[in-house]
Amino acid sequence: MFCHCFITLNGLNYRGRLQCKPECDSNCENGYCAEPEKCLCNPGYELHPEIKNKCVPVCTNGCGHGNCIAPDTCECNYGYQLKDKTCQPICNEPCVNATCVAPDKCECYLGYKENENNICQPYCSNGCINGICTSPENCTCNDGWYKDEEICKPYCDFDCGGGTCEAPNSCVCNPNFTKAENLTCVPHCSQGCANGICVSPENCVCNKGWAKNDDLNVCVPHCEVECGGGICASPNVCECYAGYIMSANGTCIPDCPQGCPHGQCVQPGNCSCENGWYKNETHDECRPICDNNCINSICVAPNTCECLSNYTKDENYLCIPYCSSGCPNGTCFNPEVCECNDGWQKDENGICAPKCNRPCGNGKCIEPDVCECFPGYKININDKKHSDGLCIPECKGCNGTCIAPNKCVCERPLKAVNVTEDGQKCDCSDFCIIGQRICRYTACVFNHNYYDYTTDRLHDMVENTNISTITKEVGTDGMTTDNILEEKSGSSFDSDTLHRSQRNFQ
Repeated sequence: MFCHCFITLNGLNYRGRLQCKPECDSNCENGYCAEPEKCLCNPGYELHPEIKNKCVPVCTNGCGHGNCIAPDTCECNYGYQLKDKTCQPICNEPCVNATCVAPDKCECYLGYKENENNICQPYCSNGCINGICTSPENCTCNDGWYKDEEICKPYCDFDCGGGTCEAPNSCVCNPNFTKAENLTCVPHCSQGCANGICVSPENCVCNKGWAKNDDLNVCVPHCEVECGGGICASPNVCECYAGYIMSANGTCIPDCPQGCPHGQCVQPGNCSCENGWYKNETHDECRPICDNNCINSICVAPNTCECLSNYTKDENYLCIPYCSSGCPNGTCFNPEVCECNDGWQKDENGICAPKCNRPCGNGKCIEPDVCECFPGYKININDKKHSDGLCIPECKGCNGTCIAPNKCVCERPLKAVNVTEDGQKCDCSDFCIIGQRICRYTACVFNHNYYDYTTDRLHDMVENTNISTITKEVGTDGMTTDNILEEKSGSSFDSDTLHRSQRNFQ
């Protein structure tokens, strides 16, 4: 607020612009004069409720046992300390189960009570007899005691029977009961209970295997089976008379010292045979009866024959000779003696092997008159007599003489050369692969440098001479006769002629 004032200074009149401020009679401590005689406090301060125009600091949480000396700043009294922005009492000894309510003064929690040592302990109103109060109104029983409706009662590991458990594992017996060795209380029978049990005062029940004799009022042994030739001496145990023995079921039966196989001892020393058996008086034994004669066998049971050694039963239950080998391709006509079927004969091991009237040579006889050739050999289909047998060597693409599997030789003046399937000559002496050509066939050609001793003349042929024709085809057995060749110069053999000769060898 600004005012226009007239001021006289040193005899002169001035007119100027001055600011007018409110006045308060007393100083606004920790505040400022907002209006005449009215103070407003600085932030964190408030007017004193009794002293006019005095601002005092404010502590939001209150200082409790202390003074607020600045905004939210407390100065605690002696015995108190600032904690969580308020003054709280100090207890030099920790308050267990209690709260520090004044300097060095603890107040117990609810359910706890201070003892003579000023320590707060849990409180149980019933006193926890035979136990310990571990939390308010909660008892933990001592060893040998258990809680029953908040009361600690004694526990016995065994049933007291006719008594009461008065302390851990300690029974007090009722009247007419007595303490047994196992410390339980059992009923008392003044007369005793031989071979029985006293189940209640003056009341006996016989043990298992014993029965009460009403006449004598004692327990006597009981046998569930009839003892027969003996007496019941103890529960289910018979004692036999002379001439009798104990059977498997515990009864006494007559004794036959020699035994009664397949019979029954009906009296001491006297047997009676079963059906299908007869008594041999000489040997005093029961022997089986077989209605039919047991051929190659013996009668071992009624109408049951057992084959002799090296004999066995066939499908008709007749005993026939046995051969361990089974006599394949033959018949067992005596124990371990086989007789071969037609077309078969015994080998050096006595086994029936197939017989081939013509020798197989390089093969084996697999069935009567049937040969199986070894690899590299084949059957002589022309059936011509061959010194090596029916199986002869096989050579592919040979127009000479096949002397061994895939080994072809030529007769002079011819020589063997390797050729391809289409008749191309190869520069190798055995099976080989040249580029895309496979050399696996043999052809017989004239030797270009052959000396004929019969004419004493040297034949000089062209090296590239090729087969043009074969006027006489080679036989299927690999043998050739009178190969007449026509020379023809060129780069390859006549393929048609070569193929035709090759087909004769395949």
